[in-house]
Amino acid sequence: MLWLVALLEVQSSVAPVPPVIPPPIVAVAPPAPFRIDQTRRVDPIVVDVTVTAGDRVLYQGTLRTGGSSTARFSEDKTELASDPCVGTAGFFNSERSSFSIQLTPFDTFDDHRRVTVSVDWARPVPTGTCGPGTARTVRVSQTVQLEPHRPMIINGDASLSVKLVRR
Repeated sequence: MLWLVALLEVQSSVAPVPPVIPPPIVAVAPPAPFRIDQTRRVDPIVVDVTVTAGDRVLYQGTLRTGGSSTARFSEDKTELASDPCVGTAGFFNSERSSFSIQLTPFDTFDDHRRVTVSVDWARPVPTGTCGPGTARTVRVSQTVQLEPHRPMIINGDASLSVKLVRR
Protein backbone atom coordinates (compact mmCIF):
# COMPACT_ATOMS: atom_id res chain seq x y z
CA MET A 1 0.00 0.00 0.00
CA LEU A 2 2.92 2.26 0.58
CA TRP A 3 3.72 2.24 -3.07
CA LEU A 4 0.15 3.42 -3.87
CA VAL A 5 0.56 6.42 -1.55
CA ALA A 6 3.93 7.23 -3.20
CA LEU A 7 2.36 6.98 -6.66
CA LEU A 8 -0.48 9.33 -5.69
CA GLU A 9 2.00 11.85 -4.27
CA VAL A 10 4.05 11.79 -7.55
CA GLN A 11 0.93 12.25 -9.70
CA SER A 12 -0.30 15.14 -7.61
CA SER A 13 3.06 16.93 -7.90
CA VAL A 14 3.05 16.84 -11.76
CA ALA A 15 1.95 20.17 -13.23
CA PRO A 16 -1.17 20.02 -15.39
CA VAL A 17 -0.67 20.24 -19.18
CA PRO A 18 -1.70 23.68 -20.46
CA PRO A 19 -4.44 23.67 -23.10
CA VAL A 20 -3.36 23.91 -26.77
CA ILE A 21 -4.26 27.29 -28.18
CA PRO A 22 -4.23 27.45 -31.99
CA PRO A 23 -2.40 30.38 -33.59
CA PRO A 24 -4.60 33.30 -34.61
CA ILE A 25 -5.92 33.34 -38.18
CA VAL A 26 -4.61 36.33 -40.08
CA ALA A 27 -6.63 37.41 -43.11
CA VAL A 28 -4.52 38.52 -46.06
CA ALA A 29 -6.01 40.53 -48.89
CA PRO A 30 -5.74 38.85 -52.32
CA PRO A 31 -3.25 40.36 -54.76
CA ALA A 32 -4.50 43.16 -56.96
CA PRO A 33 -5.87 41.92 -60.30
CA PHE A 34 -3.63 42.16 -63.38
CA ARG A 35 -4.57 45.22 -65.34
CA ILE A 36 -3.54 46.16 -68.84
CA ASP A 37 -2.43 49.75 -69.21
CA GLN A 38 -5.28 50.99 -71.36
CA THR A 39 -3.84 54.47 -71.60
CA ARG A 40 -0.99 53.28 -73.85
CA ARG A 41 -1.90 53.50 -77.52
CA VAL A 42 -1.13 50.47 -79.66
CA ASP A 43 -0.11 51.42 -83.16
CA PRO A 44 -1.57 48.90 -85.59
CA ILE A 45 0.57 47.07 -88.10
CA VAL A 46 -1.51 47.06 -91.30
CA VAL A 47 -0.22 44.64 -93.93
CA ASP A 48 -1.36 43.98 -97.49
CA VAL A 49 -0.94 40.25 -98.07
CA THR A 50 -0.88 38.17 -101.25
CA VAL A 51 -0.35 34.41 -101.04
CA THR A 52 0.08 32.44 -104.25
CA ALA A 53 0.93 28.91 -105.31
CA GLY A 54 2.16 29.05 -108.88
CA ASP A 55 -0.50 31.00 -110.82
CA ARG A 56 -3.20 30.38 -108.19
CA VAL A 57 -4.03 33.16 -105.70
CA LEU A 58 -4.78 31.56 -102.30
CA TYR A 59 -5.38 34.81 -100.43
CA GLN A 60 -5.28 38.50 -101.18
CA GLY A 61 -6.32 41.00 -98.56
CA THR A 62 -5.34 43.23 -95.65
CA LEU A 63 -4.59 42.02 -92.13
CA ARG A 64 -4.15 44.25 -89.08
CA THR A 65 -2.15 43.25 -86.03
CA GLY A 66 -0.29 45.00 -83.21
CA GLY A 67 0.28 45.01 -79.47
CA SER A 68 -0.56 41.48 -78.39
CA SER A 69 -3.29 40.90 -81.01
CA THR A 70 -2.85 38.28 -83.71
CA ALA A 71 -4.45 38.64 -87.14
CA ARG A 72 -5.73 35.42 -88.72
CA PHE A 73 -7.62 34.31 -91.81
CA SER A 74 -8.58 30.71 -92.59
CA GLU A 75 -10.82 28.61 -94.79
CA ASP A 76 -11.42 24.87 -94.86
CA LYS A 77 -13.27 22.56 -97.22
CA THR A 78 -13.94 18.81 -97.05
CA GLU A 79 -16.02 17.03 -99.68
CA LEU A 80 -16.51 13.77 -101.55
CA ALA A 81 -13.44 12.95 -103.62
CA SER A 82 -13.64 13.91 -107.28
CA ASP A 83 -12.68 10.31 -108.16
CA PRO A 84 -14.20 8.21 -105.33
CA CYS A 85 -12.58 4.89 -104.47
CA VAL A 86 -14.78 1.84 -105.10
CA GLY A 87 -15.98 0.04 -101.96
CA THR A 88 -14.90 2.72 -99.48
CA ALA A 89 -16.83 5.36 -97.61
CA GLY A 90 -16.46 8.35 -95.34
CA PHE A 91 -12.96 9.57 -94.54
CA PHE A 92 -11.42 7.23 -97.12
CA ASN A 93 -13.56 8.79 -99.84
CA SER A 94 -13.12 12.49 -99.14
CA GLU A 95 -10.66 15.15 -100.08
CA ARG A 96 -9.71 18.16 -98.06
CA SER A 97 -8.31 21.59 -98.85
CA SER A 98 -7.54 24.35 -96.39
CA PHE A 99 -5.62 27.58 -96.03
CA SER A 100 -4.69 29.77 -93.09
CA ILE A 101 -2.44 32.74 -92.53
CA GLN A 102 -1.54 34.29 -89.20
CA LEU A 103 0.40 37.45 -88.37
CA THR A 104 1.65 37.69 -84.79
CA PRO A 105 3.58 40.72 -83.52
CA PHE A 106 6.99 39.53 -82.33
CA ASP A 107 7.67 42.39 -79.90
CA THR A 108 4.55 43.87 -78.40
CA PHE A 109 5.73 47.38 -77.49
CA ASP A 110 9.47 47.67 -78.12
CA ASP A 111 9.80 47.15 -81.88
CA HIS A 112 6.69 47.60 -84.00
CA ARG A 113 8.21 46.18 -87.18
CA ARG A 114 8.76 42.48 -86.48
CA VAL A 115 5.98 40.01 -87.20
CA THR A 116 5.88 36.22 -87.22
CA VAL A 117 4.14 35.03 -90.39
CA SER A 118 2.64 31.52 -90.38
CA VAL A 119 0.97 30.03 -93.45
CA ASP A 120 -0.56 26.56 -93.76
CA TRP A 121 -1.88 25.25 -97.08
CA ALA A 122 -3.37 21.80 -97.61
CA ARG A 123 -4.56 20.56 -100.98
CA PRO A 124 -6.01 17.25 -102.18
CA VAL A 125 -3.66 14.54 -103.38
CA PRO A 126 -3.86 13.66 -107.07
CA THR A 127 -6.88 11.58 -108.08
CA GLY A 128 -6.62 7.81 -107.91
CA THR A 129 -5.05 7.79 -104.42
CA CYS A 130 -7.29 5.91 -102.01
CA GLY A 131 -6.88 5.93 -98.25
CA PRO A 132 -6.75 8.34 -95.33
CA GLY A 133 -4.59 11.41 -95.38
CA THR A 134 -6.01 12.75 -98.59
CA ALA A 135 -4.16 16.07 -98.48
CA ARG A 136 -0.66 17.38 -98.97
CA THR A 137 0.36 20.18 -96.66
CA VAL A 138 2.87 23.02 -96.86
CA ARG A 139 3.76 25.16 -93.85
CA VAL A 140 5.85 28.31 -93.68
CA SER A 141 6.63 30.13 -90.44
CA GLN A 142 9.12 32.97 -90.29
CA THR A 143 9.70 36.15 -88.30
CA VAL A 144 10.32 39.15 -90.55
CA GLN A 145 10.94 42.84 -90.11
CA LEU A 146 8.38 44.86 -92.04
CA GLU A 147 9.34 48.36 -93.09
CA PRO A 148 6.59 50.59 -94.50
CA HIS A 149 6.03 50.24 -98.25
CA ARG A 150 8.91 47.74 -98.72
CA PRO A 151 7.71 44.37 -100.03
CA MET A 152 8.82 41.25 -98.15
CA ILE A 153 8.55 37.91 -99.95
CA ILE A 154 8.71 34.51 -98.23
CA ASN A 155 8.93 31.42 -100.44
CA GLY A 156 7.98 27.91 -99.36
CA ASP A 157 7.70 24.48 -100.89
CA ALA A 158 5.23 23.60 -103.68
CA SER A 159 5.65 27.10 -105.23
CA LEU A 160 4.03 28.75 -102.18
CA SER A 161 4.86 32.47 -102.03
CA VAL A 162 3.81 35.05 -99.43
CA LYS A 163 4.13 38.74 -100.28
CA LEU A 164 3.76 41.25 -97.44
CA VAL A 165 3.68 45.03 -97.76
CA ARG A 166 3.28 47.12 -94.64
CA ARG A 167 1.28 50.30 -95.11
